[in-house]
Amino acid sequence: SNSAQEGVEGELPVASASQELVNSLKTSEPFSKTWENEAGEHIAEDHLGKDIAVTFVLQVSEDGGESWEDAGAYFEGYTGGDPGDLWTEYEFTQTISGPVNQTIRGSFDDLPTVITQTAEPGGEASTISLEYRVVETAVKFGNREYTVQMQDGNYTVVGNAPFVPAGPVPSGDGDNAHTNQLKTTSLTVEKVWVGDSDNLYGSRPHDGNPSTDWSVTFLIQQSTNGTDWTSVQTRSAASAAPQDLTVTLYGTNDASTAKTTIDN
Repeated sequence: SNSAQEGVEGELPVASASQELVNSLKTSEPFSKTWENEAGEHIAEDHLGKDIAVTFVLQVSEDGGESWEDAGAYFEGYTGGDPGDLWTEYEFTQTISGPVNQTIRGSFDDLPTVITQTAEPGGEASTISLEYRVVETAVKFGNREYTVQMQDGNYTVVGNAPFVPAGPVPSGDGDNAHTNQLKTTSLTVEKVWVGDSDNLYGSRPHDGNPSTDWSVTFLIQQSTNGTDWTSVQTRSAASAAPQDLTVTLYGTNDASTAKTTIDN
């Protein structure tokens, strides 16, 4: 089987058998995911009411970033139960989840930065420096998963996804901050009072707010076909239970209209 061993402090470890791999220094490769609206602006409120799951894959390069290979394939044979294996087990793919209005983070840790290889037993050892990057491969909204691919240094999405990737594929210089732009819209809610003579008969509803004379609450709903409607869900925090999104408009008796706009 393949084997690996830690080098003695101050010495570069050298393998003694064919195609052996040893590690000296270790590093970590952190990564993150941020969501923006179509204008490239931060999304302040979570109007999805659920986490978005994003899958990332670790890649490795031994030629200074000219070419890349999935780390799971590159290190195949060095993850297992043999005494000399680099890892007992290692996940080269990670899926992290979080709300659309927060940056979520992850990290691949304990990665070798230098390896030595021999083409044959007793042969001359060559030293190789490794570089890493983290690439995005999939995004999941609820039960819908979208495949993310790399093309000419940029990301593309398979299918009619509700988002578009922003920014290039990481180059390997530690730039593993990923951003996607969610396809969003704005909704303006307006209440207009007609023919009640500035609330002459006190018929306008009121929730008791002492600074206003009337209030009206609206339930915000959504539909994909214009026929079947469901309530938009929102959360005040990632750990909070989703709730129906409502908007309350306030006004005074001499104000016949009130409106507000919900973004993203």
